[in-house]
Amino acid sequence: MYPETALKRPNKQLVGLSRITLDKGETKSISFKVSKEQFKYWDVDTNGWKFDPGEFDFKMGASSGDIRLYQAIDINQYKRGI
Repeated sequence: MYPETALKRPNKQLVGLSRITLDKGETKSISFKVSKEQFKYWDVDTNGWKFDPGEFDFKMGASSGDIRLYQAIDINQYKRGI
């Protein structure tokens, strides 16, 4: 989910896609980066890209209907590396 904005945005957005294969019972640590551009949207009032800080929900799973890991992250302001 996205922070509260006047603009209606989709409930889910695919970012940081990476496919891994695990054998039965195998575990693996993974990491991925999400760039600031993936959180921006086009603001017609300013005629430019806009980032709204707030709480973002990160979900990982086998599919959008099979979420296995969830973390809400509060991004109060843009920082390098987000």
